[in-house]
Amino acid sequence: LLCGAASDEAYATECRDLLRLHYPNAVIISDFLRPEQLASIFAHTCVNFHPCTYDAFGMTAVEASAFGAPSVINFRGVGAAELLESGGCFLIDFEQPLDKIVRDVDDALANAEHISKVREEAYRRAMSWDEDASGQTILTRLKTLV
Repeated sequence: LLCGAASDEAYATECRDLLRLHYPNAVIISDFLRPEQLASIFAHTCVNFHPCTYDAFGMTAVEASAFGAPSVINFRGVGAAELLESGGCFLIDFEQPLDKIVRDVDDALANAEHISKVREEAYRRAMSWDEDASGQTILTRLKTLV
């Protein structure tokens, strides 16, 4: 399942076409989703695929993790990787040749036991980030400036 609206329609079309090429049974929803719709989808998602090569944060990766759905994300250029890395997501280089990306994704998703461990870690990491954690991080970084 691939879902979500896109600001760059050409890139979105390319991603959808590539997904259909390699996974012909994939379901694609290209409409904007309301929070309750997205929550319902994430609650039934095994793995979230966050296809961008750059995203200042990558909120949907963290949202999916909060429902226990780990994300496949670009190993650089997606801010959420800092929160989810080291076992809370599948980091793939999206700038390598497409056949290598497909092999890396297939390899990452080949072991159900490993997916289960990543799912648990993704959930733990997503739920650990709250107002206190945010405030502490900001305070720590501000202290380095003084």
